Amino acid sequence: MCLLNYPNTILEKYGRAQYDYFRNEYCLSVNPKVSRSKEGLFCHHIDEDKAILLSTSVHAKKNPFAFQQSERLVYCNILEHLLLHIKITIEARHPNANSNESPGIGGIFLVAAHLNDYYDGYEMKRDYLRTAMTEVKDNLDDYVKILGMFVNEFMSSIHPYLKKIGSKMFVLVKKLSDGINVKNRIVLDRLLVYFKDFLIPIERLKQLEILAEQGSKDSQLELGELYMNGEKMVPDYKIAFKYFHMAAMQQSKQGHWMVGYLYDHGFGVIRDRTKAFEHYLFVAEQEHDFAEYQVGYCYLNGVGIEKNTEEAIKWLSISGDKGYLKSQLLLGDIYYYTLRRHKKNVLEAIKWYGLAAQQNDSTALMHLGHIYLNGKGVPQDLAKAKTFYEEAKRCGNKFAGRCIETIMK
Repeated sequence: MCLLNYPNTILEKYGRAQYDYFRNEYCLSVNPKVSRSKEGLFCHHIDEDKAILLSTSVHAKKNPFAFQQSERLVYCNILEHLLLHIKITIEARHPNANSNESPGIGGIFLVAAHLNDYYDGYEMKRDYLRTAMTEVKDNLDDYVKILGMFVNEFMSSIHPYLKKIGSKMFVLVKKLSDGINVKNRIVLDRLLVYFKDFLIPIERLKQLEILAEQGSKDSQLELGELYMNGEKMVPDYKIAFKYFHMAAMQQSKQGHWMVGYLYDHGFGVIRDRTKAFEHYLFVAEQEHDFAEYQVGYCYLNGVGIEKNTEEAIKWLSISGDKGYLKSQLLLGDIYYYTLRRHKKNVLEAIKWYGLAAQQNDSTALMHLGHIYLNGKGVPQDLAKAKTFYEEAKRCGNKFAGRCIETIMK
């Protein structure tokens, strides 16, 4: 199968829609006459290249009613529906697309999840899905080819979802093969065959596993990373945790850090922020600046440990003195917004924001501008405030210009 000559091919195949999708421009209720679910067909909005979820009342109301009119609707079977969303996703973004939305990609994952369930033997509960699936019951190979084609095209695109997954192919493969109701293997296994040339060779994987079991810390960490990141194999956080934990038991800083991270987020293991803190603390005690920041953050917010501002400041200061930007900013926030009642703390805030500002951080520059503009804890100095705002603007802060205008009035 190839991408459809959208929308002409399916218009010729199924005919034009005769009714608007919603009963009226208020978009409160769907017109039942628009449905052709008894034929196994879906109603697709042509303008879903501009706006997401046009079949829902909430999103329909936010967009022109013209998007709901009969001439802007087409019918398709479920595989064709997938292809239409793929076409929207991989083609150049429509110039009139809603700026805060990513049309197409959500529809791909939703349609694929239903198909994954079906091809893995799940019996559909809803009548319209049972009927839709009978139309494609013999098209598993076509479906896998469509997904494979999409992955190849998508990985060379500039879609924002790629940034979310870190441009890692097998994270996308796993997402595309996920189901709603069952843990799928059929589609995933076939996709892995499709992309076998990109996978880590099975011989290398087996060699690493043997070395890891024999106690090789490097092999344990490499396996943990492989199962974690999805670049050369399908990610599996549970197995990643196993190997990182093995390395942590050998006093590996990276192993402890990753075990802490997985506990912190509940990836591959039951979430336990107390255990996460213990592992972060181990790494911080080995003088790792980001871990020092993380321990300070945990003490400040009571994450996995009882709140303790003094301990938070201690750990953040250790990291901040090394030039770690996030620690410097957080220390500035603590001294100015939490402990500001003492003048010396405002001066401490200026110190830490100043160190961050030396790294051209626009947020720190904005804070310094606010301090001198408001004159709380230090004498008001509009000239200094303006200078800091101008520097923040130079560093790309989009709010700095307004602050400068306020001073100039």
